[in-house]
Amino acid sequence: MSFLSRLFGGGKKKQQKRDKEPRKEPKPRVRSKPDFPLGDNIVDDPDVKTVADLERYYPLPAGFEYQETEAGVPEVVRVAHDERYKFLVEAGMLTFDKPYTRKDGRTGYKTTEVIKRSRR
Repeated sequence: MSFLSRLFGGGKKKQQKRDKEPRKEPKPRVRSKPDFPLGDNIVDDPDVKTVADLERYYPLPAGFEYQETEAGVPEVVRVAHDERYKFLVEAGMLTFDKPYTRKDGRTGYKTTEVIKRSRR
């Protein structure tokens, strides 16, 4: 056995130990779908099942509110201008994009992020 192999643990014994351990199968990810239709929105949060859950966990900034379309799909609405936005809920954050026209004529997006509020 060389100096380096003794220094770093011998190699063969650890390899034999790893070979004997059974490999664990990864647990499948269980997603729960919300009770409301999603439309173009994406909701990847098991706590959000209703529009009331959206309001509780992801409170919107002043001037914005959740409204449902005739089909029951929730949207984020800017109240002052009646602008409607699709949203994404993922990794504890709700985001929606507001398009605007840049000085060079291209379309840019201002993203609003809402961090998930813990249960109360």
